[in-house]
Amino acid sequence: MKLIKKNNNFYVSNGYWQTEHDPSQGGCITSIKIFNGTNKNILAAPIRSYISKYSETEWTYPDFRDDLDTNASIRIIKNNEIIKIKTRSRLTDTAREQLPAELITVYEYHFAYIKIFRTFKCKEKIADINQVGAGTIETIPELNCWTARHSAAEENNESAENFEHIVNIPSPKWGKIDNTISPAFISWHPALHLCIFNNGIEGIETFPDSNIKEWEEQIVSANNGRCARFAVNKRFNPDRSVIFCEPYFGIWEKPVTLHGEYSFVSYIGLPNIRKNGPDKKFIWINTVLRIRKENRWTGESEIKEMSDNGIQLLIHHHDTPKGHGLWPDGSFFWPDGKFPPYEKTELLNMKKTIKLAHKYRMKIIPYFNPRVLHAAAKEYKKNINNWSRIFGADKNPHYYYDESGGSYGAMACIESGFSDFLKTYIKKIIKTYNFDGAYFDGPTPAWCGNTKHAEHPHTSTDGMIDLIEYTRKLVGDNGIIVAHQTMSPLIAIENLVNISVIMENVNGFPIFYKGVPELDCFTMHCSFVNVTHKAVCGYTAIPGKCPENEIKKLVARCIVKGLSFKGKSYDPFKDYEYWKHLSRYLKKLDLSGYRFEDHSKKMIVSSNPAVCGALFHSADSIVAILANTESAKKENFIWNIDLKRCIYKKENMTVYPKDRDAFCYKEDGIEDTIGGFEVKIYDIR
Repeated sequence: MKLIKKNNNFYVSNGYWQTEHDPSQGGCITSIKIFNGTNKNILAAPIRSYISKYSETEWTYPDFRDDLDTNASIRIIKNNEIIKIKTRSRLTDTAREQLPAELITVYEYHFAYIKIFRTFKCKEKIADINQVGAGTIETIPELNCWTARHSAAEENNESAENFEHIVNIPSPKWGKIDNTISPAFISWHPALHLCIFNNGIEGIETFPDSNIKEWEEQIVSANNGRCARFAVNKRFNPDRSVIFCEPYFGIWEKPVTLHGEYSFVSYIGLPNIRKNGPDKKFIWINTVLRIRKENRWTGESEIKEMSDNGIQLLIHHHDTPKGHGLWPDGSFFWPDGKFPPYEKTELLNMKKTIKLAHKYRMKIIPYFNPRVLHAAAKEYKKNINNWSRIFGADKNPHYYYDESGGSYGAMACIESGFSDFLKTYIKKIIKTYNFDGAYFDGPTPAWCGNTKHAEHPHTSTDGMIDLIEYTRKLVGDNGIIVAHQTMSPLIAIENLVNISVIMENVNGFPIFYKGVPELDCFTMHCSFVNVTHKAVCGYTAIPGKCPENEIKKLVARCIVKGLSFKGKSYDPFKDYEYWKHLSRYLKKLDLSGYRFEDHSKKMIVSSNPAVCGALFHSADSIVAILANTESAKKENFIWNIDLKRCIYKKENMTVYPKDRDAFCYKEDGIEDTIGGFEVKIYDIR
């Protein structure tokens, strides 16, 4: 982290983005630039906090805001890799009148996020208060997409898919901010997550810390109903997108009186976008386990073949207990928290597989579920009642599916002593067996009501972020972290991982039964804020009885969207067979020097709408990828490249196709033919 003072303002940067604090505007964050986004200020106003008083005669709500204090104090505190900026401001209105209150804010800058501590100090009683805002964000209108997660209290009353009911985790909602005053999203309790973004370019998120009680009950009782407002809205004159973070919103309630101190802690996540987009070092993934009666572990010839075909990362995904999932006999099940994970024979097989992966220059990582502890773990019996995650009317530990030997384990809360155990366990597994990182299944903040490990109900937000941050430091910059983030698209976590696994809920649970989405119907999570590479959750996407054309369709569409696969373990790997020629071709390239443009950028234009294109381009060459997204063969269509937007361009370029002789590139277009769901690759230089 780097801090600069210039003209009384303070600038903080981590190399990917920069914030500005202005003491003449309450010491607030007044500017945010994402260097490899648009590199322009995305804020339409300072990120502000306020107290609003109700005026019965004028029917107005004049804001007493921190950003209207023209003489706020700022103090800098440096602590190793963390920079803290402490501001003290008076709550002031536009007429320069001030409340007998001040706001003390500490901005704690980490590489992956900003944690913000706000304390309102009301020295005298302040009556007739209708709104309290703690970190409301207004951005430029170009950030016109949103994603959000309701509070667990509200989501419990909504219909949800089977998986959501089992784990009691609200799924993210996605949408576009339209030109109306109606909220795009609203929650009357503290939302678990709020984010607005320009899809595939840049964005900003905010969310409360784990101490949800401070947001719900400091000002009024949580039983008051509409006690808060967490919303995404469009505002006008000028146009802007807004995230409201208001722990008290009493427009329809009786005004309250404030006196004393009120503290609120929240996070801001800003995307660490690389110059050429997401890290592409380890985008091709497969698993080490196979579904077959003999030689179930992947053998040397198979591992060598995967390496030759460009597979860079193997995942030992071992979460299937007896009676469930892909390995119903439970033969590969590694109970969460158990050490050693296997008995002697299977342990030797695992060690052999790890050595083979390294022999053929691949990384290999194990699976961890940061929300589960199995009864086979030594710590289970002693600690599960204190560590368990409790929700709903049942105050006993909750289990995945059942409490028999076929259970995945009991749900544990990372805000308990389970956090220290899990960190020690992960370190022991990685160091003992020479793994190269970790796969986390759902590092998703969720609600917990177990007061045996906390004074009051809470969420697991702090613990999940801390766990991923700890693991990144453990494995270093060269280590690999994969996070399954279908249920929780947090920028703060994406900044710390290499690959995000997505779209499990799009496919349905537990199998892929809704059909392959059309290209423009894939979730916004596919591109989001352009930090991590995205991988489709393959085990649900491609079940054993899935029609062959559905597999081909999914592969063709994902390739032009820049999505790879968290590979499936059926034998043969049908999805792998369809994309391995692309991974084999890209293996020879140093992709860190290439920028990828998916089909939506229209860098490749085709005369046939069913044929879509994507490309990698660098200073040295262009790799053009064409995919037929339909089953019927397409003949005599014309395609060309928008060279004006390419990094690489020169006269007299040559096209090197895979299936025929080289030929000169023609700017007026190339006539071509492509089979149903076929993917073609062209090297142009």
